[in-house]
Amino acid sequence: MVNVTDTFTKLYGRPPTPREVGAMMKLQANPERVRKLLQPEPVKKPAPKPEGKKVNIRAWAINCLMQDGYTKEQIAHILCITIAQIDYNIERQSLPRDDLIKPKSK
Repeated sequence: MVNVTDTFTKLYGRPPTPREVGAMMKLQANPERVRKLLQPEPVKKPAPKPEGKKVNIRAWAINCLMQDGYTKEQIAHILCITIAQIDYNIERQSLPRDDLIKPKSK
């Protein structure tokens, strides 16, 4: 069996404190725990991202209404926004599209 205090003194150039000796004795008594501490943790893979493009709630609503056959005037009335705002979202988000993801509510 390895003398813990001699090994520590050789490594660090000083005698171990009583607390350090106690910790080393616990580790020496349980070699399985030492193996677990020395093994690197497995890297977790990130969750797969959903297919599609994220957009804001207004663009998503306009897209849904356009796919249901509503006109710009009807969409403006339903969402209480101007036609200019609808045109801006259509141009910016390339609406209507099939690959949009519904935004999460806050």
